[in-house]
Amino acid sequence: MHRWLLSGLTCAAAVLLYAPYTYVHAQELPVRPGLIAAQLDSNKAVYHVGEPIMLRLTLINRTSQKIDFAHGAPYYMSDLEVVDTEGKVVSATIGRGPCWCQGTISSVRLDRGRPVVVEYNDPRITEREGLGYAVGALRAWADIKDWGYVLQQPGTYTIVASLSKVAAIIPGGPEFSTSPSDKSNAVHLTIIR
Repeated sequence: MHRWLLSGLTCAAAVLLYAPYTYVHAQELPVRPGLIAAQLDSNKAVYHVGEPIMLRLTLINRTSQKIDFAHGAPYYMSDLEVVDTEGKVVSATIGRGPCWCQGTISSVRLDRGRPVVVEYNDPRITEREGLGYAVGALRAWADIKDWGYVLQQPGTYTIVASLSKVAAIIPGGPEFSTSPSDKSNAVHLTIIR
C-alpha cells in the first residue's frame, strides 16, 4: 500500500512538472508531418527462434528550430509495421509492454541534426528493486514483444516504425503532434532455428 501511495505521489509530481504535455493529448493537437524523423535499429541482424529481438528508436529534428517533445517508452511512442519473408503483414498478438508514468512524462529537446535515442524507465527493473522509480535504470533497447509482436517462425522480416502522434512544441510556437504517416528506415532481420 505504501509503495503504491509513493508511486501515485511521484506521478502527481511528474504531472505538475510537465503540465504542457499532460493536459493536452496528442490526438487533440494539429498533425504536422515531416518535422521529426524516426530511426529504428535492431541490436543484431540474425536471431535464433525464441531469442529476444531488441529494437531502439531514435528521433531526429528535421527543422532549423528547436523542438521539445513529450517523451515516453519507445513502444508507446511508435507503432511497428512488420512484414514476413512472403510479404505478408504480421499482426501484433499480445498487449504492449508495461510502462509506469515515471518513465513516460518528461520533456526532451531535439536540436537540429542531433539524434536523440528514446530511453525509458524499465518498470521491470523498478519492480524488482521495489522502488516507485529507479534512477539510472533507463533503457534504450526494448523487446519487440513490448510492441505486441511475437516472432517465432524462421524467416526474414522487415520492420518499420511510425511515430504514434507524439505531442511536441516549438518553444515559443505552436504545439503539434507527429504524423503516423512519417515512417522510419526499414530494419531487416532474420530468424533461424
